[in-house]
Amino acid sequence: MSSSSSVNLAAAAKPVDPNTAIRVALSSEYPKEVWYLVASVIFVASLFHILSFLWNYTRKASLIGHISSRQAGSDLSIEGARSPRPSTSVSLRRLPQAISSAFRITAFRWTVKLGGNLTANLVEITVIGGYLIALLVWEFVNTRNITTHQNLDLTYWANRAGTLAASQTPLIVALAGKNNIISLLTGISYEKLNIVHRGVARAVMLLVWIHTAARIKAGLVGDQSLSQVYIQAGILAMVAYTLLMAIGLRPVRQAAYEFFYYSHTILALIMLFGAYFHMKDVLYKMGNYVWPALLVWGIDRAIRTSWLLFSNLPFLHSNTSPSTVEILSNDALRLTVSRRHITWRPGQSMFVNLPSISTLPFESHPFTISTVAESKGEKELVFLIKARNGLTGRLRDVAREASGSTKKINVILDGPYGSPPDLSPFSTVVLMAGGSGVSYCLPLFTDIVRRTAANKAACRRVVLVWSVRVPEHMHWISKALIQTLADAPSHLQIDVRIQVTGRDMADVLPTLEKTPQGTAENSKDDLSIPSSPDGSKVDTDDKEDIDSEPELAKMRGVRIQNGRPDIHRILEEEVSCADGPVSVDVCGPHALSEAVRSALSSGIAGPMGALRGRESVTLHVEKFAMA
Repeated sequence: MSSSSSVNLAAAAKPVDPNTAIRVALSSEYPKEVWYLVASVIFVASLFHILSFLWNYTRKASLIGHISSRQAGSDLSIEGARSPRPSTSVSLRRLPQAISSAFRITAFRWTVKLGGNLTANLVEITVIGGYLIALLVWEFVNTRNITTHQNLDLTYWANRAGTLAASQTPLIVALAGKNNIISLLTGISYEKLNIVHRGVARAVMLLVWIHTAARIKAGLVGDQSLSQVYIQAGILAMVAYTLLMAIGLRPVRQAAYEFFYYSHTILALIMLFGAYFHMKDVLYKMGNYVWPALLVWGIDRAIRTSWLLFSNLPFLHSNTSPSTVEILSNDALRLTVSRRHITWRPGQSMFVNLPSISTLPFESHPFTISTVAESKGEKELVFLIKARNGLTGRLRDVAREASGSTKKINVILDGPYGSPPDLSPFSTVVLMAGGSGVSYCLPLFTDIVRRTAANKAACRRVVLVWSVRVPEHMHWISKALIQTLADAPSHLQIDVRIQVTGRDMADVLPTLEKTPQGTAENSKDDLSIPSSPDGSKVDTDDKEDIDSEPELAKMRGVRIQNGRPDIHRILEEEVSCADGPVSVDVCGPHALSEAVRSALSSGIAGPMGALRGRESVTLHVEKFAMA
């Protein structure tokens, strides 16, 4: 027998480590199981979304028919005749409604403070926390060496952490996109998904660190030495991901948003390409999970670019009014843009780019559209902008330099984005806004009034509560609000409450007699020129808006009062008097949102109220600032 034959026989006789086959199988199978879990969660959320849509559609049709039969020429808008519905005894037949109420309170209205004004509801915490726990379970389960019987054998979980992390890159990218299939299926807006995006990304970051530390401990030698290109690509991906996480922390985002935005995009691409070249040729073939993440990112960018071109190409929007900016107060601006062939839903937002002001290419910020899209012809998009530092501060400086009341400016729009609620199935709609948060509530108010007038909504009563610091801020929306009130049908009950929290209205409003149509308290003889909170005169010639404030106070259902609104009393009154489902929508400072959540977490909006026959209450909170 030759020596070469002996070597071959010896090699063939060399025992195969059974742990290797097990490690490879589990490292390939567990990423699939994680995706089964993710897909199941998305499926359940999508199912709830579909069922909710069908339920609301059916309920709206029923309520609209009921309203039509009751109208018969009656005027339901007269105030003062409302009284709470009599409370009935507890009935176990209403147990499903009580369980639904308890779920809504527990899941969406109880929040946990995460630092500063940042909070998360229990659904968000459960989803993110459950996802992290699931990843760690799949990372460390079945890691017992079958030959040495050692638990948590490093060779089992070192590479598994990397394969699990790589498999989740498409999910991270999808949750970050402005145009993503998850929003389409679940009805959850990209802003809310962004909270989950950050939680998922940080959970995966933990796996990346575990993988890196374990490989270092096992030793970077042989075909896993630093001289290997795929190892270098992995280190590049890990460093880029770590920097990306650091730059994505909330203090950095708030202090330097533009820096965060550009560095975030660049580092994310470096991380994805590094991860792909690190994983594409390894035994587990995890590169097949990474390249779809690049595809998802590319699709989102392609859709955004298409919308960008469609919304801004001059030949598509010719003969429209020029875009203008004007100062409303010392810290508030109104940006007006005209377009023809675009549309949007009330409450949606646009990313606004100002080429002559932006310091970086493609620098844009999201602002809510405070107007409702007309059905045809030229459409006017109005943005109420609170001037701070950065882009909005520079925009204020440009507006101040204008010789007249407005300044022409070039504007590029990207959008619309967001998934605002459909208020048409609700019998009572309560909108609560603080400061510039009215830019979200005003289009919802206008839309529900118009749809009710067209018999396309089940609304019988709509309440708008707007808190402003000084009376002069009322002229931000007074003209639009007056037009909406003038167009309101007589059978729709309207209650507009403007709460002035910072200064007595007697300094500004003229004397108005108290009438059933409108009330203005603490009035004086003449209307002063609007001023900023520090008393300085505002540079504006918009006399039409200024003169509309006394007219607003005389409109049907309008009350202008001093002091902060009593959130709990207002909501308790509306829920107790409602004769159909109630929607409460809020946009404003953190304190306002939390006050509304607290008021709707017990009492007549709680399970006992449901058992006693009170109507269901749905709450929608729109984020007022960057999360």
